[in-house]
Amino acid sequence: MKYSTIHLLCAFGCGLIFSYVFLSNPVLQSQTRIQVQQDCPDGVKLRPVGIDARNILSEHRETVPKVDTHDVGKWRDISKIRVLCWIMTAPKNLKSKAQYVKETWGKRCNKLLFYSSTTDESFPTIGLGVPEGREHLTAKTMQAFRHIYANHRTEADWFLKADDDTYVLVDNLKYFLSKQNKNEAVYFGNHFKHYIPEGYNSGGAGYVLSYEALKRFGERGSNLCSKDGGAEDAEFGKCLVKLGGKVGRSLDEEGKTTFHAYHPLTHMAGAYAQWVKSHTVHGARAGAGNISSFPITFHYVRGNEMLALDFYIYHVKHASGGGMD
Repeated sequence: MKYSTIHLLCAFGCGLIFSYVFLSNPVLQSQTRIQVQQDCPDGVKLRPVGIDARNILSEHRETVPKVDTHDVGKWRDISKIRVLCWIMTAPKNLKSKAQYVKETWGKRCNKLLFYSSTTDESFPTIGLGVPEGREHLTAKTMQAFRHIYANHRTEADWFLKADDDTYVLVDNLKYFLSKQNKNEAVYFGNHFKHYIPEGYNSGGAGYVLSYEALKRFGERGSNLCSKDGGAEDAEFGKCLVKLGGKVGRSLDEEGKTTFHAYHPLTHMAGAYAQWVKSHTVHGARAGAGNISSFPITFHYVRGNEMLALDFYIYHVKHASGGGMD
């Protein structure tokens, strides 16, 4: 079977797929109140957000952008875009989270690595020798990128960091990167502000570094960047700025969002905590119509939802003629 991920995504939009999954699955129907753990910065209290999945599809049905899936003239050749994906995980998450990444979107990366506190050769994971816990996420990130630079920097042109509950549409990522310059010190993601004037990219939404950005990180002086502590994503953003890197614009050509720090239903309903609205550079907008037809990432996606997403994106056909060949 020949897959064409982008075509189906144009017609559907990732958010509606999730709505369909929730509304058609009797198990998930009993869990329509989704408790979302907010990926908040230090000093901001965690607050669960309830989302009623039953109302979202009807409220936003007319806002989904209509895209001609047969207009293939604008597609760029993504076969030459090499992306290394590394996943931040933990021993307790291998079966409940990381395994689903390996079975779904991780297979579409040119290289897939899992970094944890300890080595597990059976999975496998690469142990960093860093204690588990939110307070040590900075150390895990810094050491993972250092390991990648030392051992894998020639195997890709772009280097994606994602959590083990982040779903990535790799084909869309490559399409986005086909328009970017790997020799510019830049990284893309869900752009947050505060802490530093330039802002930084959310860790939960995943962010992708250019080869040049990774090179500068690998060749940096030992005291230029934080070794541990603080908010992982903000600290890494500070590090890249010190190295002359910048946060790239990750919105699509229509100004819609591509990297998403929360579950699709959260973005569709706009059920954000107040701090999110003040931290997001481009605004925490609500509605399926604000999500790009070429979404790249969503956060807080459970393992069974990753399986459902892969099924609906890569295996479902539709009678309009835009299905898979």
